[in-house]
Amino acid sequence: MTASKQIDFIFPNPTAFQEMKTKYGVVEFLSVKRNFGQDQELDRFGGVIVRAADHLTDVVELGDLLRHKGISMCAVNPGAFGGWQIQWYEMIKHGITVSEYVQDFVGSHEKAIRGAVVDRTCDLGIARTETVERMVANGEFNASAVYVIGDQGEALGFPQYVTTALYPEWPLASLAHVPREIQQIIAVPLLLLTPRSPEAILGDFAGFAFPYSYEPVRQMFIAIDKDGTGQCDRGQQRVGSDPGVCEECAPGSYSERGMGACILCPEGTVNNGTANTGCSFCPEGLTTLSPGGVAGECVPIPESPTTMIIAIVVAISGVLLIILMSLVLQRAVRHYRQLRHAAREAELARLEMVRKAVDGMRNIRFPFTVMRYSKFKEYGRLVRHEVARNNGDLLMFDTWNESVAFAQNSAVAFISHQWLGAREPDPQNKHYAAMVTAGAAVCRDNGLAEDELYMWVDYHSIPQSCTESKISAITSIAVYACCARYFVAVAPNATHVDFKKACNPESYANRGWCRLEQWAFMAVCGVDSMYLLQTDGDGTTQPTVIHQSKEDTEKARLLKLSDMDGWLEQAVKVYGAEFSVEEDKHALVEVILGLYGFMFIEHIMSKHDSGGQMATGHYSSVWLAQQIESNKDNVFPPQYFKGLIELLENGVSGALNDDNTFFSAHDFEAVVRARAQLLHIQGKSLANILSSKATRQSRLLQRLSETLSHSERLQVAGPDEQEDTGTPTWHGIISSTSNRSSSISDAKQGSISEHNSSSNLERRSKWDIFRGNSRSDVRSPNTRPEDARRSRAASKSKLNVQ
Repeated sequence: MTASKQIDFIFPNPTAFQEMKTKYGVVEFLSVKRNFGQDQELDRFGGVIVRAADHLTDVVELGDLLRHKGISMCAVNPGAFGGWQIQWYEMIKHGITVSEYVQDFVGSHEKAIRGAVVDRTCDLGIARTETVERMVANGEFNASAVYVIGDQGEALGFPQYVTTALYPEWPLASLAHVPREIQQIIAVPLLLLTPRSPEAILGDFAGFAFPYSYEPVRQMFIAIDKDGTGQCDRGQQRVGSDPGVCEECAPGSYSERGMGACILCPEGTVNNGTANTGCSFCPEGLTTLSPGGVAGECVPIPESPTTMIIAIVVAISGVLLIILMSLVLQRAVRHYRQLRHAAREAELARLEMVRKAVDGMRNIRFPFTVMRYSKFKEYGRLVRHEVARNNGDLLMFDTWNESVAFAQNSAVAFISHQWLGAREPDPQNKHYAAMVTAGAAVCRDNGLAEDELYMWVDYHSIPQSCTESKISAITSIAVYACCARYFVAVAPNATHVDFKKACNPESYANRGWCRLEQWAFMAVCGVDSMYLLQTDGDGTTQPTVIHQSKEDTEKARLLKLSDMDGWLEQAVKVYGAEFSVEEDKHALVEVILGLYGFMFIEHIMSKHDSGGQMATGHYSSVWLAQQIESNKDNVFPPQYFKGLIELLENGVSGALNDDNTFFSAHDFEAVVRARAQLLHIQGKSLANILSSKATRQSRLLQRLSETLSHSERLQVAGPDEQEDTGTPTWHGIISSTSNRSSSISDAKQGSISEHNSSSNLERRSKWDIFRGNSRSDVRSPNTRPEDARRSRAASKSKLNVQ
């Protein structure tokens, strides 16, 4: 029938498919998927060789069979792909000569396993994967009663016992005369089938997939054809159970190589009685009266009412088949449209997530909160946020703009550390002593007075009592880190009071949240101002992992993280660190995306500036980008970031080339301006990157180059150096408003909220601090505390008069 083109599609096992592909040129266009358990779909299968658990106990791997020649094997039949041939091939690879063993072909996979494990009629059972699991589930024997020889399921990541290599499942193939368009029409509804589709349930399969490579099957046939052990040639059948003893098929029957038994030609077909290798159809209008016909036995089809009945039945069946196919196609099209809509919705959600992540870097969910270093020293210990707030010793900035404006003109040190207790961060004051030392070192190395340095420390900067406020602050930690001028890791050698584990630079570097804080600072601010404190006292010792970079006779040193071998390379891999709560990794996806977005903006602009050729300075922003690129799956594990990084990179690159598909021009311009403001905290300028001729190919970049240069010049200038042009300065609140209602409005929108020490905790805005009738009333970041107090008193009295 295949040769005469009377059929169009076939669904053979891999053995038959490979042979028909060679003889008739059939083409695979889909592969079936099988169900396993409740939720798994398998597109591959293999074979098992088993023994009873208490029999031949020294046979563990296939190679052990070499010590037991002459034992018997129960298999399905010589032509069974999963029930004999792939096991035969596996034995060939292990140097086993199959003809030296007794082969008993029992007709089914279950009988082959049962013969070895239950009935003990043979020593080994050979069957397809899933047979053992199915028989155990049906209660035929316990799993402990069977031993699978050379099981490699776990090594192959396969959920079933398997002795052999894995091969693709059965293919759905078409004959060579079937047009490609017809294949596609048939394929579409089949690809849309799911394990719960009625058709799949009826057919006991999970669905279809695009075809797999059947080349391993061809290679297997080449190997076993060369071996030839126990095989009868085409047109022959086995005699008895002895391997290799064959006889010719009788006239009217045929066999293919390895089939083991001859098969009668079906009714309506004959063979010529000599080659016995196949059957052909009788001429049109002729048939045979029974199976097993030979040449010359074709006779006219007898006239009878049955013929008309058969024709009617065939016609009705054809109509019903067309109706059924139409229903299936309608269902498939409807399902396809639903899938396409769901995929589109999912893609839009991913786009929105990336946009939200990048835009989130311009917002804080809880005020940016710092404490003067001089006040920090007075406490003698780490103090809870609520206590410091009630004492009026915190400066709190309610918005991102206020926070960045303050950070651009004030020295803020972000102190990162690992808690030494489960309920409080520093029960024995070891970290507090080290932080005081760190603050002194920052002041010493940067020429700052103690009241000119502000400290961000989690215990006083993040609420500890209100869970909602605490969560809001924690989700903004990355932005807080970006608002600091200095990053100092404090990790003295100590012991966790509750867990009794060593806490030191190594344990700090392996903490997930500590890596996030480092990642946030280096991604947005660079690595020039990132340090690890090293001292010889106050409960700290010199870490053994740190390489001294210079001679230093002073007690405390701030060692640059960039001078420590491998530290920054490790800090980039946030998801490779330890998290006490594994779910935190999911919560950090948007944070990491936002940070990478801000880093990528600078990186891609640098690439624009150099015409695609980037500098490779040690620990530059380019170095960081290259570190990420070469370790992308470690920095952004696919199970958390699948496709999101590519979306972000394409969106930023497109926006820089005036493609507003991802970001609107207005939104992206706001993001770039925010990036420039954060760079300014470190004394860097994004306008310098935008000034080259190459960037002027983009209208957006050209506009930003002009506006950023002007705005950054205003930001860099001090209050007394800016031109009186009416343009708002970094304070954002100085105005000539004189009426009371305007004053009240300005006070509500001011940028600094500072708590006083009185019992009613009166909150004063930045307006209260900086307001004055002349330029001399505006407080410079270098104003001494006593001058500031007089300025605030004068400002408050003026506000009361108004």
